[in-house]
Amino acid sequence: QVPKKIDFVPAYVLELVDRPGRPLIGVEEFVEGVFVKHNNNVGATVGDTERSTPNAFSHFTWEGSNRTILVCDIQGVDDVYTDPQIHTASGKGFGRGNLGPAGVHAFLARHRCTQICEFLGMQSVGAATRWTAIDGNTERRGTPCEGRGPGPGLGGHPL
Repeated sequence: QVPKKIDFVPAYVLELVDRPGRPLIGVEEFVEGVFVKHNNNVGATVGDTERSTPNAFSHFTWEGSNRTILVCDIQGVDDVYTDPQIHTASGKGFGRGNLGPAGVHAFLARHRCTQICEFLGMQSVGAATRWTAIDGNTERRGTPCEGRGPGPGLGGHPL
């Protein structure tokens, strides 16, 4: 059981049928509270650097997707996030903000694993970890956070 859960604000796409060109807009519900940006789409930690959850979540998305996507640009109120960016190993999909392997590398090169990463048994990443892009795929060589294997939060299953 993960000790702290996150959530995303539901987002909707509306077509403004009464306007010329019928433009599409993105809409989200208002979230009451102090809005904080935790990381951006090039891997920099911003805002409250004492928070472990947002950056561990970004790391988890890379591991949990079998190293195919990384969700970053994490921002919101407490642990209710909004307006993320997705980078893919292939560089395809998710709009112009998808920086592909370069965006993945930028985040992972700057990320410092925390107790949450360790708890989940994720591979350690950061400046000491080697990353290469081969045929549009990003490959990692590294060791588990703090030398641990799969953590109890995933029932002992590797990500």
